[in-house]
Amino acid sequence: LVNFHLRQHPLVLELRSCIQKGSLGELLHINMCWAVGTFGQSELGALPKHMQWREDMSRAGGGASMARGVQLFDLLRFLSSREVIEVRSHSDGTKKKVDRTALGILTLESGVPVTVLTSKVLPAEENVITIYGTNARAVLRIFEELPHTLVIVPGSKKQQVEILPKDMYISALHDMKGAIEKRAYIGANADDGFCAIDITL
Repeated sequence: LVNFHLRQHPLVLELRSCIQKGSLGELLHINMCWAVGTFGQSELGALPKHMQWREDMSRAGGGASMARGVQLFDLLRFLSSREVIEVRSHSDGTKKKVDRTALGILTLESGVPVTVLTSKVLPAEENVITIYGTNARAVLRIFEELPHTLVIVPGSKKQQVEILPKDMYISALHDMKGAIEKRAYIGANADDGFCAIDITL
């Protein structure tokens, strides 16, 4: 089992349900952004000793794409219930330096285009997941300030849900316990983990 804990977020589950029920209509485009950064800094400061492996290409395998990108890739597959069939990308990573910023243009198996941006050096990025459908647009904000929100705008009618989420790591552990006890499991398994790595590579 893989700890892609964002699957446990109540608003993620609500949005997934809306997509599965067809509330958004036919999916047209998905845009995902999750970045951090500090104004006045174009480079990251030195990491604490116990985290320095993150800067080692042979051990980390990547920077922003492996830290947050894999979470977005899993969330994309989980929300849409579709596989990624094509990836085009831009990254500032090199053979000796992990990426600080990665941008991807992905295509889902149903032909839906997806843009993904993740970074460790973009301050004040609009961290949001926006899903456009023929019937409605959904805007999910779960990465920053509280409360977290899901806004669905079908035509002129606006629906908004706000929550203060519980600890998703705890929820993931309860979910894993349920899987061990042969109950329902919504979390990620090893195949999901391999898919996220495959998209990243």
